[in-house]
Amino acid sequence: IECVRELLERGASVNAKDKDGWTPLHIASQNGHVECVRELLERGGGVDEKNWYRETPLLYAASGGHIECVRELLERGASVNEKDNNGKTPLDDAIDYSNPQCEKELRRAMAGR
Repeated sequence: IECVRELLERGASVNAKDKDGWTPLHIASQNGHVECVRELLERGGGVDEKNWYRETPLLYAASGGHIECVRELLERGASVNEKDNNGKTPLDDAIDYSNPQCEKELRRAMAGR
């Protein structure tokens, strides 16, 4: 987290993309680094930013079973209905990758609770 803060304080773009369209928030979400996810969101990270495959940070958090990241992204307004290039939503990936906690949290968000 200190490295992320240092880079941002030195002018790194919170929404910079790599060659595949991944932002720092995609990477933090995929790896379950909830403190980095919070910091990036507080600094203006795009909660529904898509990479070239139309995948969002929430999709990566859900597929990886990172429940705290899923909760943080949902609290910050992440859309549960975004579909990637294969037509998959974060809920689809939570189910496909056998992550029942994430599945439950996403279903709750879809129901508006």
